Amino acid sequence: MDAEIGIYKGELTDANFLILAVDAYPGANFDAYARTYLEEAQGKGLKIKGVYIVDIKNCQFGDGWVSGDRIGKAFK
Repeated sequence: MDAEIGIYKGELTDANFLILAVDAYPGANFDAYARTYLEEAQGKGLKIKGVYIVDIKNCQFGDGWVSGDRIGKAFK
C-alpha cells in the first residue's frame, strides 16, 4: 500500500494493464496519478499498455481481472 495517495491494491491484468485501487477523494486528478505510475512502471521496464485507477470502495479483483468504475486512466 502506498500511504501517500492511498493505494490499497494493484493487479496486472491479462491484457497488460496495471489497475490500482485507491481510496478516492473529491477534487483529485486521478488521470495525473495514472500517468505518473505509467511512466514509472515503463521506466522500470514493465511492459504495460496503460494504467487504470479504480475506487477501492466499489471494485472487485480476480485472478488477472478487475471490475469497477475507472476514475483515472493513462495509456502508452
